[in-house]
Amino acid sequence: MKASETAMKNQNLITISEKLRERYPDYVSLEQFRIICRTAKRTASYLLTSGIVPAIDTGKKTCRWRINVEDVIAYLSKVDKIDEVTVSSVINHKTVYPKVLRKTFTDRIKTIPAETQIEFLEQKYYDYPDAMTTTEMANIATLEPTTIMKYVKSGRITALRTCSMQLIPKLYAFQFMVSQLFIERVCSIKYVVAFHDELNLWLDMNASDCEVAS
Repeated sequence: MKASETAMKNQNLITISEKLRERYPDYVSLEQFRIICRTAKRTASYLLTSGIVPAIDTGKKTCRWRINVEDVIAYLSKVDKIDEVTVSSVINHKTVYPKVLRKTFTDRIKTIPAETQIEFLEQKYYDYPDAMTTTEMANIATLEPTTIMKYVKSGRITALRTCSMQLIPKLYAFQFMVSQLFIERVCSIKYVVAFHDELNLWLDMNASDCEVAS
């Protein structure tokens, strides 16, 4: 991060911290924490249960979590970027997940067998052709077609060459998308989090049919 970007982030964090302390009591709930960080409830819960953000677990079915505002501020200080906007005294800021969060989600994905992940992708993208163009694979992998072509040329993705284009069989596309290279380095952190949440939701719905490593 450039010095100017760091200075801007620090200034934004100071402004946000002051407004958070004014707006909220010493401790906030899960819902308040989710709104502050602008994240899904499932992701917010994971941040707390995993210990990434310290919190008091009351053990209650409702109002289970109590999160110190200072710990929320500490978490925001670790993210890569904070874009703060104030509208009618309501704080609205977006965050990009830090590297430690990517590693945490990646490690959890690794506990699920690759075959199960591929089965999930097959069901999710059943309406795609059995042999996809680089553009079609780029759409589901949230990458640029040129990036897909780069990995085809390097042999990381197996493709069948026709007279006019490269076609990638679904199985080979999905094998690349569940690979350590793709999850840890190639795809975006947003893809990792979305894939993790969707995969676990699918596993919950198909618990009797899927075997997950403990």
